[in-house]
Amino acid sequence: MICMDCLFVEPYGSGQIRLGITTLASILRDNGFSVNIVDVSSDVAGNKYFKRSHEYFLQELKKYPKVVAFTATTPSFYYCLPAIKEARKYAGKIILGGPHATIFREKLLEKVPEVDVVVVGEAENTIVSLIDALVKEKSLAKVKGICFREGKKIRVNGPAGLISNLDEIPFPARDILELESYHSPFNVMSSRGCPYNCVYCSKPVTNTTWRSRSPKNTVDEIQQSFEKYPHLAKRANRTVGISDDNFTIDKNRAIGICDELIKRDLGINMTCATGIHVNTVSKELLDKMKLAGCSELWFGMETGNPVLLSEIGKATTLPKIREAVKASKEVGIPMVAGHFIIGLPNETLEKAKETIAFMKSLKLDLAGFNHAVPFPSTRLWDYVNKNGKILVEYEDVVDYKNFLGYGKGNVPIFETPEFTAEERKVAYEMAVNEINAMMRRSVFAPKNIVKFLKKIESPGDLIWGVNRALTMLVAKDLRDLPGREKKAEKKKS
Repeated sequence: MICMDCLFVEPYGSGQIRLGITTLASILRDNGFSVNIVDVSSDVAGNKYFKRSHEYFLQELKKYPKVVAFTATTPSFYYCLPAIKEARKYAGKIILGGPHATIFREKLLEKVPEVDVVVVGEAENTIVSLIDALVKEKSLAKVKGICFREGKKIRVNGPAGLISNLDEIPFPARDILELESYHSPFNVMSSRGCPYNCVYCSKPVTNTTWRSRSPKNTVDEIQQSFEKYPHLAKRANRTVGISDDNFTIDKNRAIGICDELIKRDLGINMTCATGIHVNTVSKELLDKMKLAGCSELWFGMETGNPVLLSEIGKATTLPKIREAVKASKEVGIPMVAGHFIIGLPNETLEKAKETIAFMKSLKLDLAGFNHAVPFPSTRLWDYVNKNGKILVEYEDVVDYKNFLGYGKGNVPIFETPEFTAEERKVAYEMAVNEINAMMRRSVFAPKNIVKFLKKIESPGDLIWGVNRALTMLVAKDLRDLPGREKKAEKKKS
């Protein structure tokens, strides 16, 4: 029977490839270890596109892997627990890494006896020595960056340190996965870390130290992926999602990536949906991004109240936000959008209304509003526990499932005396109504109607379009419409 060295498990997916575990799998494989990756998202998230279901997970466990390595965020860790308990029956050792493990460390080992080792922080400097020690049943005493059980005691080793030269890391092992199962197979991370100190942000793994890959190395990965999987590149409209915490913090490097893309003429659609900081863009950079294929650019704006903007640690101003939006539109980026939060510290209903009015004044192509979510280890978590009340049930360390979704939907996770849950719901509903109006204006604009009519190839296309239009007229939250998936089903039929 085949007995692999390490089985990586993602307990709750998003439809995007997890760059962390695919990179670690690549490192281990380069060092002679046998590895596989399982994504058991289908049973949890109901995502029909994932093929590596719970049955596949059990199939791989029955190969008795020497190590099973789990990764999880704090909200998704609850869904990790059953898989960990199942793996305990077959695995030699179980390790856990990622944000949740890094935050709770020893407490996690105390509460979850099935886990043998917790990896703290970035794992690239740890994974080879750790897996080698576990596979060969050697002492873990000299393995940096871990907490582990030694008999009945829990030991904590010194930190492994952050990766300084990201170009030394191999590209993610996409070939291990069934890429057809993912609707975003070509996301890329060109840098790590963020030096800003926003009150709601948790970055326990990548930290505040910003590090980057070179333009050549970044574009090499994109080109290699497209050339290796041309059919998937075509299906995805040659779209590359930038997954950085702060892609443009070094303007010259970002311009270098754009120049490399332009020179190679890869014909990509680049999307930056994680939230670019407005302080980090310039007219020159935005122009280069447009020429390189940037089709979607989201800024992290958060609030339209100048006092709140200052207090949350965003380190910017409302005029700078306006300037960034204006410059992006002037260079011709097709979609310029903004992320906003309802429920920041010291916010009230009136201040939330200021944010909605500010959003409207920017004339964005799209906007997103979410309720603030206080994650452990953030200053927002401390603020809420001191000044407010968490409204959802949770169990420290093991169960934050009610935080999952990062505040999406009209379900406030906490309230304060100055901004009650009911007031937060009112503000959210107002914001959604404005976003719906924004989206309807775009869809029903004469130029877009003409564009759609020109693309009609069959009666089925017309029927789909009419049904879609009717749905958009009556839907309460247009952001929840499964547009791409429905359109793909229509084309197949």
